[in-house]
Amino acid sequence: MVLSEESARATTFAELREAGERFGQRIGPNSVRILVMVGTAAIGETAALMSRAPNLPGFANASLRGVQHGGVRVLGAAAGTERVIVSVAEGTIRVVLPANALAMSGGEPRQNPSPSKTDKTSKEGRLLSNGHRAFKSFKDFKDYMGKAGEGKQWHHIIEQHRGNVERFGHEALHNTENVIALDKNVHEEISAFYSSRQDAAGGMVVREWLRNQSYEQQRAFGLKTLKRFGVIL
Repeated sequence: MVLSEESARATTFAELREAGERFGQRIGPNSVRILVMVGTAAIGETAALMSRAPNLPGFANASLRGVQHGGVRVLGAAAGTERVIVSVAEGTIRVVLPANALAMSGGEPRQNPSPSKTDKTSKEGRLLSNGHRAFKSFKDFKDYMGKAGEGKQWHHIIEQHRGNVERFGHEALHNTENVIALDKNVHEEISAFYSSRQDAAGGMVVREWLRNQSYEQQRAFGLKTLKRFGVIL
């Protein structure tokens, strides 16, 4: 999208060539190759991913690691869901499986937890493999984490609007990696920035411009914005 926008604004061949060179430096030839293959495999229904994924380079190793480190059989988990999100950033492929992927991919049937255990899990969220904790809603997050602190407010690095919820799911937004405590004044300044028109967003309102960006792009922009307003994570 950035390449397309910069190309459209170019008025000379030199400007057009510079836009192409910046694109090549950022995405790299290997990432292009991966992007095309993953896009081909994942587009459409989950069945397309299931039939083509084993042919992707490195898929066998990735599947083995999934079983060893998380007990997740990737294709088995994917078979139980209508949608699998696949994204690529800096040469890394991220596959977002449903929250109950571990249960769906297990070799043996599992008993339904008792109501008390279910309630406890809901309140405490879900512990992720990276040590962070994810929740089904922002309310559940706040119930578990409590207040952000004196003079502070909770801030979503990747915003929690409806479009992002539909694209990425609640747990991808309401987790301890994406939601951080900021000073109230800084949080309000960042919110105002997201509501303003900026050249970096092609003259659009920042949050409107971000709506069509990938999960990784939105996070990278969010972290860059935090740094711009003096927040050090």
